[in-house]
Amino acid sequence: MPTTAKSLSKNKSFKAKTLRGSKGKTKASALKRNSRSLKIKSKSTYKNKKIAKKRSFASYFPLFVLFVASLVILSATVMYKNYLQGFASASSISAFSLQDTDIFSAAVVYVDSMPQLGKDYTPDVISAVIYIYDTNNMSINVFNIDNDLEIDMPGRLGDDTLEKIYALSLMITNGDTAESDHYIKHSLSRLIGFPIDRLVVASDEDRSDVESLLLRGAEISPLLIKDINLYVNEVSTDLTKQEILYIAREANKSQGNISEIDLTSDLSQSSDSLIQEITFGSEISVEGKTVAVLNGTTTVGAANDVARAIENMGGRVITVGNADRQHDTTTLLIDDPDSAAARGIYRFFDISDIRLKDNPGDIIDAEVNRADIVFIVGVDMLDQL
Repeated sequence: MPTTAKSLSKNKSFKAKTLRGSKGKTKASALKRNSRSLKIKSKSTYKNKKIAKKRSFASYFPLFVLFVASLVILSATVMYKNYLQGFASASSISAFSLQDTDIFSAAVVYVDSMPQLGKDYTPDVISAVIYIYDTNNMSINVFNIDNDLEIDMPGRLGDDTLEKIYALSLMITNGDTAESDHYIKHSLSRLIGFPIDRLVVASDEDRSDVESLLLRGAEISPLLIKDINLYVNEVSTDLTKQEILYIAREANKSQGNISEIDLTSDLSQSSDSLIQEITFGSEISVEGKTVAVLNGTTTVGAANDVARAIENMGGRVITVGNADRQHDTTTLLIDDPDSAAARGIYRFFDISDIRLKDNPGDIIDAEVNRADIVFIVGVDMLDQL
């Protein structure tokens, strides 16, 4: 091959290599520029993402707070409803909770010290207070009773002072505290002629705490629920936690409409008119069911005590007389098991024989047809009168 041709060939090869090298350098330079650009974009994107995250968090923070607040409110509502639920209402006449009636009562007996296991000591009663709650008028009527007031004790025990009622109740019931509390409730019921629905026995030292819940009321809050848990452990009561919370709520509504009466021996004889003023306009009164009270025993006046209690509840007693024959068991004849009057009567008296007037059994028509509700006092009730 001629020299010139070789030179040209080498020159072409050199140029091709140079061109390839130049293109490589150009590509490398472009890659560097692209890499820098990507780094700058990456940094810019990272900053933008951080700003976006901050903005996103800032925009969602109020929603987060609202969500947490909703959970707290929901939890408190569920807790509150659980505490208020109490007993389920039923069509049975025997089903009763404080929420089922517009007027209910609770009595508190304050003692010098609470009874303790293993200690042979019977507390003396310092005083008693009866609260009657009127949920329609949002009012509380308070009856204060001193321990020297004489009470006609059930079971033909005669009169004795309130101070000794706790000791007497334990003696009669052979130390059965549940039966003892029932005896105290019945004794106080007879005193004012109105059913005592619930009872609290507390040390006189705890008077302020008891009044804070049952009289002054309190705002509904988890703290109040905690107080109720402590309260139940410190006193003796047949109130459920739900009922304590319910009373606290009703007491809170009734502030500014509280009447206090000091029940003396003179006033206890005329307390019926005071009670009837409270129950005027109650569900039982408005319902207007007529009631006949018949004495099915040989004890004179047995039907009068029953009639007094029914009238004080707001019941409309149209006749008080004698049954056609003697009845060993007290019987209540009703025309409607959902009647407010029928439920009220059951609250006051321990009646095991309750019949619908459509199916009176061995009760004769002359007695069945006396009124809408017929109360026949049996021999088994004499210990209560």
